[in-house]
Amino acid sequence: MRSMEKGLVLKKKIYKGIEITLEARQMKSLRLVYQDGGFILRYPKALPLRRLDAYLEQWEPWMREMLVEKPPHDYDHGDSFLLFGKKVEFERKVAKNIFCQLKEKLYLYCPENTSLEKRQKAIENTFRLLLQERVEKILPDVEKATGLSFKEVKIRKMKNWARCQVKAETLGLSLKSIALDDQLFHVLLLHELLHLRIPNHSREFYEMMEIYLPGARKLNQRIRVHTGY
Repeated sequence: MRSMEKGLVLKKKIYKGIEITLEARQMKSLRLVYQDGGFILRYPKALPLRRLDAYLEQWEPWMREMLVEKPPHDYDHGDSFLLFGKKVEFERKVAKNIFCQLKEKLYLYCPENTSLEKRQKAIENTFRLLLQERVEKILPDVEKATGLSFKEVKIRKMKNWARCQVKAETLGLSLKSIALDDQLFHVLLLHELLHLRIPNHSREFYEMMEIYLPGARKLNQRIRVHTGY
């Protein structure tokens, strides 16, 4: 079938039981995305279709992980979070007021009858504070290396890891980025910061990433397959 977008050709492919939408585009490299509960593989029009299987084989573990429905956090005993690249157990303790502490575990102190909504809000507020500290620690070095800077960093709940608003020179940073270790978090900040110079994902953009951090493109791919906390 042919899309309404000029020059875009769509096909369906079943790879080892996984349905994938193929999009032939005017582009130079392949890109696999998970969108609206399904997978889209965008590839250069001139690329032979037989080459796609080798690429999909590389991403098969990630695709199967994305298809597994993960239970939501209940913010209670036995829950756990991925924080700064490490799995951290969660424990709720009875207290008069609501507050959190990150030690060997992530502790939430609150009254016995505290609702799930209030427990979630307390944890997310803690994550915002921890992320703000992390940004203040790592971002200045990335800005100094590139000569670029954001006017503001906004931490919020969002599906994407981050989003650079080029005109406003603002970084939107997802709460789930707290799951990344320092190396991947550095790459995430570098990626978004360089969009102030090149606001697309062209070959030039990735070449520039490699200049500032050799191996950055492979690390960037690791972020793409990361599922967050």
